[in-house]
Amino acid sequence: LTFFLSARIADLRTRWAKRGTHYTEEYQGYLERVEARYESQLAQFPARVVKLDAALSLEENANLAEPHVLKLIA
Repeated sequence: LTFFLSARIADLRTRWAKRGTHYTEEYQGYLERVEARYESQLAQFPARVVKLDAALSLEENANLAEPHVLKLIA
């Protein structure tokens, strides 16, 4: 069982803007390619990979993960 914490590029841009951090379009393009590659790889193992969302709270992500952990324990 693998947990994958992902952050959408659009969400990252918002965070960067709030912090006053700016990255080049080239770097943002790189992140988009990495994101697409991970999505492609993770799609190959839908039963094994649990995607968590960095935009959600810790509690929300724990609620997403808990049933998978309980299923594994049982």
